[in-house]
Amino acid sequence: MSTVTIVIPIYKNRPNQQEILSFNQCINILSNYEITIVTFEHCDITYYTAIMNAQNITYSVKYFKKTYFENIKGYNKLMIAPSFYKAFKMYTFILIYQLDAFVFRDELKDWCNKGYSYIGAPWIVKKNGLLEFDDTGNGGLSLRKVRDHIKALHSFSYIVSPKKLVKEYFQPKRSFKAYLQLSFKLVKQLISINNTYYLLNDYKFHEDYFWCKVVAKNFNWFKVPKAEEALKFSFELEPSYLFHLNNDQLPFGCHAWEKYEPDFWISYIRARTI
Repeated sequence: MSTVTIVIPIYKNRPNQQEILSFNQCINILSNYEITIVTFEHCDITYYTAIMNAQNITYSVKYFKKTYFENIKGYNKLMIAPSFYKAFKMYTFILIYQLDAFVFRDELKDWCNKGYSYIGAPWIVKKNGLLEFDDTGNGGLSLRKVRDHIKALHSFSYIVSPKKLVKEYFQPKRSFKAYLQLSFKLVKQLISINNTYYLLNDYKFHEDYFWCKVVAKNFNWFKVPKAEEALKFSFELEPSYLFHLNNDQLPFGCHAWEKYEPDFWISYIRARTI
């Protein structure tokens, strides 16, 4: 079994300049690892494969349904589909590398050796005017243990607890007819669409929330690092704040650098691409 492959989702024929930057940095820094392009049939990926062929990069291509690549909703479904992770069962880990990510140095093997189920950049929230951590971690640049993701999708646990569902559905002063209508919705939630088990799962939010705010909370064997450690892996939200917390050191990589504080990132990105 191989240790890790870098998984790059591709959904369009021609990348923009920032995506080219991201792609080139990935294959320059992580060229010692196999690259796997994830896409759909009839997507023209020759732009990417030509670059890798010219540099003798080892890569493979895996195809999934086009609907998974049409919008963010489809992509979220792909990232919680057992078929996706089973396609990588020959690897211990996959590194999801979206083309708005950027890596600064090769620490991938070190992070794999830590054995976590999932690692991504910590989320940050503002409370009472102060920034604080809100769990790990963003999925755009994320390291995932394949067998743990497959195991979670074949395990039974409620996404929203029955007690919370009942409290939400049955508010005071509702009519009997309203209660009757809501009871059918509640039964559906309890039985068919509110479970980590993939056949009973109709999760409608971001896939990284599913892994880090549902699965990691429901299963103690699904290991996610504390935010203080995850910030050494990647930054996304509030990068200058995380840089300060990380003793003015860059992490292994980052995600959405154009979106969050691009002025902070530009000198670090430019210095590595000149």
